[in-house]
Amino acid sequence: MINLFLRAKHWQLFLFTFGIPILYQAATMVSLVMTIIARTSSNPEEVFDQLKYFPIMMLFLVGGLFGWLWSVGVGLQKYIPDEFKLPVNKFKLILLIPSCYIIFFLGFVIWVLSPNEPDPMIFAVIVPFHLLSMACIFYSLYFVSRTYKTAILQKKLEVGDYIGEFFMIWFFFIGVWILQPKINKMMEQHSKLE
Repeated sequence: MINLFLRAKHWQLFLFTFGIPILYQAATMVSLVMTIIARTSSNPEEVFDQLKYFPIMMLFLVGGLFGWLWSVGVGLQKYIPDEFKLPVNKFKLILLIPSCYIIFFLGFVIWVLSPNEPDPMIFAVIVPFHLLSMACIFYSLYFVSRTYKTAILQKKLEVGDYIGEFFMIWFFFIGVWILQPKINKMMEQHSKLE
């Protein structure tokens, strides 16, 4: 699975991670507007029934991004000299936390969209886990940007060496077009050497 992400073309990652959710979003919005214009339904439950596939679309977005983060963070470690390797097990655990949180949150969204009355205490649980998840995602961005740049430069890095990659990964929908071709080139070079 790691090699699948590392060898994927930038446009493939973009289409999987963003293209499918954007098409779903556009289709949903057109459908909602057409329903409102035609006034075929004034029942909000029927209108919002179209959002039932939202969790599946979120899985494309999150699966693509987190799969890529995992693949780069773990997969590129073998191309880094031993003296510059980063703590991969810590990264794996930290990336697992937001993954579990998002699955929990998507379940919560499905529950809220159902006819049940949501319990307000659930927000007391969601807010701290959301903040923890955000911190874990930022650590993952740091780890992956540092791993990526260390694999390219093969030296000990300062923050200024990989801060650009950090922001490109943070804004993945742009950064994938710049970072992934370099990863593809690196993978090609290493496959020729093996």
